[in-house]
Amino acid sequence: MPPKILITNNYSSANRGDAAILDGLVSIISNSVPRAEIVVLSSSPLVLQKYHRYKTFESLINSGKVKRHNFHLYLFRMIYLVLWGFFYRIFKIQLPKVSKSKQIDLYKNSDLVISVGGGYINDNYRPGVITRLFEFYFAKLLSRKVILWSHSIGPFNHSAYKFLARFFLSRVDLIATRDNRSIQELKQLDIQGPYILQTFDSAFALSNKINSDDKLQKFVPNRQFISISVRFWPFYENKEYVYRNYIKQMVHFCDWLIGEGFMLVFVSTTPKERHIDDVRVAEEIKAGIINKNKALIIREVGYNNRDLIDFYRRAYINIGTRMHSTILAALAGTPSLAIAYEFKSQELFSMLGIKEFVVEQERFSSEELKYKFSKLVNERLHIKKLLAKKCEIFALSVVNDFEINAVPMIKGGTRRI
Repeated sequence: MPPKILITNNYSSANRGDAAILDGLVSIISNSVPRAEIVVLSSSPLVLQKYHRYKTFESLINSGKVKRHNFHLYLFRMIYLVLWGFFYRIFKIQLPKVSKSKQIDLYKNSDLVISVGGGYINDNYRPGVITRLFEFYFAKLLSRKVILWSHSIGPFNHSAYKFLARFFLSRVDLIATRDNRSIQELKQLDIQGPYILQTFDSAFALSNKINSDDKLQKFVPNRQFISISVRFWPFYENKEYVYRNYIKQMVHFCDWLIGEGFMLVFVSTTPKERHIDDVRVAEEIKAGIINKNKALIIREVGYNNRDLIDFYRRAYINIGTRMHSTILAALAGTPSLAIAYEFKSQELFSMLGIKEFVVEQERFSSEELKYKFSKLVNERLHIKKLLAKKCEIFALSVVNDFEINAVPMIKGGTRRI
């Protein structure tokens, strides 16, 4: 029978970064296990169906709906699921499935459960992160093989969440991080051993072939342009000050870019389809720009990752606050200057060999951006060649890592070390 693979913890394909990770992971699985039957559990199954053709259902526990005021309701559900899993595993007794019957059956019958990659396993996302971690534990209660693939993990700054992360993560069969910092975060949780490895972001497995149905082509200016992705990050202690400074410095930088002769195009890997609104941030920046007719904001929402890759292919340089804007630009061969709000961007650019082209959102200045942009322009052709080489290596490596470490689990064996 074809192996059954259950992919969990997809958030929303309205976030094209999430979509890129998922598409990359499915491509890796399909190449490594061609006959695999893949099902995806998502917090936003209807959105996922809109952009993909994967078989999908709502998550066992929808972390996107978990808030402090209603967490007790989900806690009761998790307690019942523990009892359900315990009775099934020990006594082969199936208690009544109060809800999510289909999802429970998918866990019970899977050959491998894979937590899709991303940067959501940290306590910024409390209390919802508990439900994501719990799904690993539920799968292990049912004696399923569980792997986390291509994750950034941590930090955990609260003692209760450190305990829970240690409890749940130490029980999975394999953790593949997408950066070295996550390995160090796991060590701080006292989680280490041969079942932990470092690979690369699954999005590097995406095809970068030219897309014949390019939905963003109509927005491409007929002159040299800079693509820009922006975002508001709500987890700084002084988030209002950081955000105001971010807008101010970006306005100064954009005025300078226009003075240098560039058109500016704001395009988001998270268009306005959920509560996160990068367009609103772009509008605030544009409102402060002197020569506003040189700055365009793309408000289209129907594009996918292939459209974005083709769009970035036409850009001169990309300014990326969203990390996956810089990955998709790299796949297109376009150098980026990253504005990092988490460690994942620094780690990515370090692996790409261009760590000097990152600034920190919390404390950067327009002068720092100007300096690094000018340096990037001078080294642009060299970096384009470097990106092509690195992207090829990363794509081959992430597939090879999966074939060596995950495929044996699907076939009922153990990971080769």
